[in-house]
Amino acid sequence: MEWIDSHSHLYADFQYSELDKIAELYESKVKIWLHAIEGTKRGNYRYPSAGNKDVLEVSRHYKGLFIPFAFVDLAGKPEQIDRFADEGFAGLKFIYPPADYDDPRFMPFYERANALKMPCFFHTGIIARRRSCDFIVPGYKAAPRKMMPSMLDTIAAEFPDLKLVSGHMAVPWCNELFETLWFYRNVRCSVCGLADYKWLIEHLDNASEDRTPYYKKMMFGTDLSYGRPMKEVGDWLANRVTFFRLFFDEVGNMYHWGDGKDDFMWKNAMEFLPEKDSGQK
Repeated sequence: MEWIDSHSHLYADFQYSELDKIAELYESKVKIWLHAIEGTKRGNYRYPSAGNKDVLEVSRHYKGLFIPFAFVDLAGKPEQIDRFADEGFAGLKFIYPPADYDDPRFMPFYERANALKMPCFFHTGIIARRRSCDFIVPGYKAAPRKMMPSMLDTIAAEFPDLKLVSGHMAVPWCNELFETLWFYRNVRCSVCGLADYKWLIEHLDNASEDRTPYYKKMMFGTDLSYGRPMKEVGDWLANRVTFFRLFFDEVGNMYHWGDGKDDFMWKNAMEFLPEKDSGQK
């Protein structure tokens, strides 16, 4: 079965031998959006994530399998977006903002992303515990209230052609996310982590304002860190892929959204990136 993991990371101490195993098993059928994370200390976190340099290197090594998303330093300058595009990143990752995502000072970042047609992926909702001393860059915040899904509304309205993705279902602000998905054709959601399955069951066949079914606005994701031992990674992948396949086949067919499996598992993510960046061969 084809699938695209729209939300994943690279383990900071990744091993190419383990990535080789992923490539051997999945390269012909899947694509993996690899999100860089920077600005945090390794500390006691079990799986610290790799930054822009390593993510770009791995995506070049396994061209077409790993699709690189650059971590954007919102405490820095908007010109970094141009550099990311020149280097070959397909999209942009936003997390730990010094202020709300829709703060006016960040609009030049989104303006550059819009001009360069680079999709923007935002962490929304609850996040793993972080303290101010866990960040290398002063001003970074892990506060969920600075990463609420309704903040994407301002960006989506200002830049209607800019493609925006809400990472996770924005728990506990799911209703905000669903309203944003309803009003804005340029916003989608990557479903991973804590998901509201009850809402999905009851509403995946609902239509947004422009009559797009919600199963065409949701994407499969794992939030998995690649580059760890294959046994652990492979088991987790198999479990998630199998779960959602059965979710659509067995549950979806009772609620009229079962035919949306391919849209959810890979088509929506494939269509959201420009063809040159999507990994299409």
